[in-house]
Order: sequence, then C-alpha cells, then structure tokens
Amino acid sequence: VGGFDTAKAIGALMGQEVSESEPEYPFVRCNGGKSCVTLYDYEGVDGCKAALMLCDSRKGCSYGCLGLGTCVRACQFDALSMGDDGFPHVNKNLCTSCGNCIAACPNEILTFAKESEKVHVLCRSHDKGKVVKSVCENGCIGCKKCEKECPEGAIKVTNFLAEIDQEKCTGCGACAAVCPQGIIEVR
Repeated sequence: VGGFDTAKAIGALMGQEVSESEPEYPFVRCNGGKSCVTLYDYEGVDGCKAALMLCDSRKGCSYGCLGLGTCVRACQFDALSMGDDGFPHVNKNLCTSCGNCIAACPNEILTFAKESEKVHVLCRSHDKGKVVKSVCENGCIGCKKCEKECPEGAIKVTNFLAEIDQEKCTGCGACAAVCPQGIIEVR
C-alpha cells in the first residue's frame, strides 16, 4: 500500500534497505468455472472451505475453483470480485499483493504471477485425461503436445498436468497453439 516510494521511506525509518522488484499479482489457475460439472448446489456456510468439509468438491473436478468467493472476502482492499464466469477477478490497481486471497483458497487456485510471465496453465488437475474430460471441458488431459512443441523445453507434463518453467519460457505461444483443451493462456 502506498507504492515503492512509501516502502522506501518506511525502510529508511527502520534502517532497512528496500529494493524495487517486479510486481506480482494473484493469478487464477483454473479454467473450469461454469464449464465444469456441478455435482450439487451447495447451501450452507458461505465459503469454499466449508463446502469442502461436506465433500471433496461441489464441482466434478476436486482440484478446481469452487466459485464461492472465500478469496474475495479475504481481500481487505476490494481488489477481487467474483465474475459471471464463476471465477475471482483481480483488479491490479487495487491489489497490494498481500497474499491473503492466496492463503484463503483451499484448492490453491490462486498463486502469484509476475507481469513478465506471459504464459500460464489454467488447470490444477492431476487426474488422467479421461477423468478430466468427463467433468470439465477445459481441463489439462496430460497429452504432452505442449511439452513436445516447446522449443525451449520450458513446459513439462508431470502427473498429467502441464507446468511451465517461467525462467525458460520465452512467451512464443507454441504450447498454447497445440493445446487441444485451450488451457494454456498467453497474455
């Protein structure tokens, strides 16, 4: 809160050196939303953790976003809101990167992403492709097409889920172009 100049002034008062780093913001690693099968309508304590106490997930994918807004309520700066697509959306102008939303998400859907990180996998499922396809139109099926296509070796499929090494990724988009599920996003 207050930006780098404020942080630098506070650091000086505390006798600490403060250096500027690349901004990081919460990023939603799920693309299922309303395209993921809903197993039941949840009516109870309003929150993702409470819903998970009843069952693995109210959604067909136990790894995905539940869409109940626990992360939104954890944000003290009104930087998150639930969209019509069933996902939290981040307003970078209000976000302080405090991480409260990330800590509040029981399925670890939110993570920090730097502005320079242009390619992201929008799935967290480690289920086999057949299981993923049966519950979600937009989940990673572990086909490894992205891994084979990447000229930098920046993407690997481990336990049926593509993961990107942001240090190696050049943002060329070759992986996204061959993804049959459309779960690799190039920003």
